[in-house]
Amino acid sequence: MSVASLCASGTLVGTPGRLFALFPPGRLGAYILSVGLVGTVLFAYAVGNLPFDQPVILIALCLMIFAIEWAPIKLTGTPLQGHNLSAGAAVAFAALLILGPAGTIIVRIGSATAYWMKQKRPFYKRLFTSAALVNSSGIAALVYILLGGKLPFVSDPQSFVAAALAALAFLLTNVTLISGAVSLESHRPFRSVVGSWEWLFLQLLLILVLGIVMALVYNSGVGAAGFLLIGALLILPWYSIYYDSHKSRELLEETEKLEQANTELAKANRALNLRVASLRALHDASITLNSAPSLETVLQHILSSVVKLIGADTSAIYLHQMEGGKRFRIVGHVGLSDQYLQAPEMALNGAAIRAFSENRPLIMDQSNYMEALLSSAAVHEGFRAIACFPLCVDGEVMGGLDVCYKTDHIFTEDEVSNLKPLAQQASVAIHNMQLIEKTHEGYLSTIRALVATVEAKDPYLRGHSETVRQLSVNTGRQLLLDVRQIELLNLGALFHDIGMIGVPETILGKPEHLTEGEWTIMRQHPVVGERIMSEVSTLAGILPIVRHHHERMDGTGYPDGICAQENLLAAIVGVCDAYQAMTSDRPYRKALEHAQAIERIRRASGTQFVPAVVDAFLAAVEYQAVKFPKVYRFEPGVAMAQPTPY
Repeated sequence: MSVASLCASGTLVGTPGRLFALFPPGRLGAYILSVGLVGTVLFAYAVGNLPFDQPVILIALCLMIFAIEWAPIKLTGTPLQGHNLSAGAAVAFAALLILGPAGTIIVRIGSATAYWMKQKRPFYKRLFTSAALVNSSGIAALVYILLGGKLPFVSDPQSFVAAALAALAFLLTNVTLISGAVSLESHRPFRSVVGSWEWLFLQLLLILVLGIVMALVYNSGVGAAGFLLIGALLILPWYSIYYDSHKSRELLEETEKLEQANTELAKANRALNLRVASLRALHDASITLNSAPSLETVLQHILSSVVKLIGADTSAIYLHQMEGGKRFRIVGHVGLSDQYLQAPEMALNGAAIRAFSENRPLIMDQSNYMEALLSSAAVHEGFRAIACFPLCVDGEVMGGLDVCYKTDHIFTEDEVSNLKPLAQQASVAIHNMQLIEKTHEGYLSTIRALVATVEAKDPYLRGHSETVRQLSVNTGRQLLLDVRQIELLNLGALFHDIGMIGVPETILGKPEHLTEGEWTIMRQHPVVGERIMSEVSTLAGILPIVRHHHERMDGTGYPDGICAQENLLAAIVGVCDAYQAMTSDRPYRKALEHAQAIERIRRASGTQFVPAVVDAFLAAVEYQAVKFPKVYRFEPGVAMAQPTPY
């Protein structure tokens, strides 16, 4: 039955029972009690063999070891982090070499007193520590005596060897006793408790050298006063180490605080730089939104800003659509491969659509990666981290913004909060452009109705504008005009004769040649047409075409009499307009044959028409199978820019 169970059952009562109750139960309590009993026996031996002939040195060593154990050196910030360095063992070892086994045990009263006064630990722990020191000193004394060490210590080889092994015995005994207690208390293997042995060498060296030097000094006959003076001088390096260790600990703590502050400051700087970059991107996007010629330009600018802002690998914008069997179509991207673009899908297709219905972003990164959520296209592209943001205006989902990494990445709160405004900016850009497109489609419908009205006034003009448009576009392609110029040419040719609405039907349908006055009215139709089209601000780019399509190469055209070469697009419409007029019936003449019209255009090259335009026109109508688009979708942003000079 254990001591604890005896106390609990009432078998041990009174003072012994209360004493045993101070120990922990089980094997640990028995172990500590055993160590304490051995220490008590050794202490009783020492008391019975006190060196009464040397009381001064005995008391001096007790006081010295008390002072030293009161302030051990904590090896903080060193390779021996977590260990203590104390010269108390060296003083006890000196007592062994000077006073013998009883002396080394008795001076441990100083160590025990320091522990009991300073450390607020349970009774059994303080008792165990004191007993372990007494036992270690007793074992060291036994080894020294058995190996023939002389008392008092003399500097012969046998005594040196005995002293060295005694110091080692002290350390090994102390480490073994303490490690055994820790092992029993923590239920850890003994070997894992002992851990690193590097610190033993430093302690051994300190005990051996300092103890031998103190013994030799005392035995040299300098007396107790000289011994204490020399001992104090020997202790000074120890206090120097203690002071340096204390300061190193303070410096280490301050360094850690500084590093933590620097880390927090760097984090704050990164967040601030990200925010500044986000604001700059938003500002640039706003400027682009107000000045860009097309929605594509605005979206491409936003996508580039997204990739640059957080270092993503790809970014793409998808718009909602109902036709074609797919819910979203890609309208802009940065970094996607050609293979991905052959069958593009949102990276988190189904999951993103569900999140978009709640107007919230969807994040999948290294912290919650699930390949099952990826679309097949995203899997083949090798995406590892994806953030999908809904593009919403007034609660209506119009599309989504994908931001993707092909390497492991975790989206921070700062990154997400800075990407949201860019997604909103894209939403606004798309919404605004859609409103503009609807508005201008309305304008175009109205103008087309006016064109139809003009053609209805004169049966000979029916289909004229559409034919001129087709011929003009094809001629422009022969001249390798860019997309924007083709767009302007397309619209300019379609509406070139809108000013005819201001010409009386009597003039339009007159079977004879017009009088000078009637020609004056007829020549005003480009000006009237320009005035009508100027009401649509985004069609400013086609106004020169409407006004100048009757100018001539020699400068004798109307309404301004400028050289036709100054406006290439208007010159193209002029040639195509003339050809269509010559090959159509008029009230005053029959239509010319194709060959006749071509011949007249050739003869007028350089006088009425621009030669380069004539060559392109002839190539278009004679040497190519012309395929004219039957359906045309107006992109309003293109028409806002002025045409590039030829």
